[in-house]
Amino acid sequence: MSAEATGRSRRGISIFRAEEATPILETDFMGMPTMTDEALAAGGPEIYMASAPGTDVRVAVRQTPEEGGFSILHVRFKADYPVLRHTHDADCLYYIVSGSAYSYGRRMGPGDFLHADAGTDHSELWTEEGAQVLLVIPPEDYMPDPVSS
Repeated sequence: MSAEATGRSRRGISIFRAEEATPILETDFMGMPTMTDEALAAGGPEIYMASAPGTDVRVAVRQTPEEGGFSILHVRFKADYPVLRHTHDADCLYYIVSGSAYSYGRRMGPGDFLHADAGTDHSELWTEEGAQVLLVIPPEDYMPDPVSS
């Protein structure tokens, strides 16, 4: 949710409450990517849109460039959840709040960060026990394309 949408001023301090975070499926946040036949066969669209049972993605903070230029998704991954191969159009940062996640053979636990440069292949990102993750991304990765008339 943006500061403008909530009437919050750009200057000063804003508090974003967890109970106000919007489920991603109720927003226009991050459109459906182009997927390979393999990803489509593996249930990619359903997984991508966070409809897999036990997985919850909420938009905790959403800012335009004028408001500060970053947003945070609060993601809860169920146990044994594989994240399908994908990339982001901008650098992104994953912060592990609880549980654990694996990327390229390395285990990350609470307090660990994963930074991915724009265009980096996220083909190996999964969780064995489940995890809560904060995904911090700039607006160029999620702002919807303007509709052309």
